[in-house]
Amino acid sequence: MHKQLAYGDGLQKMTVVDANKTVYLDGAMSLEALRAFTPLEVLEGREDKIAETWVSVIGDETALEEEHVLFRNGN
Repeated sequence: MHKQLAYGDGLQKMTVVDANKTVYLDGAMSLEALRAFTPLEVLEGREDKIAETWVSVIGDETALEEEHVLFRNGN
């Protein structure tokens, strides 16, 4: 997944689905003020949704800043 970035071929690809319908997830991300989480939702034993979720953490306070759906079953 990082090979595309190394050769200047575009943005980081967060998920890849192979011919066997196995989902590969690259959750390596960082920014100074935000923390990234990549929750995987499983429904009936299958991957249903993967989202890139950005959360700000200031002291004891947390807030959801952004969520981008990377994979949804059936799409």
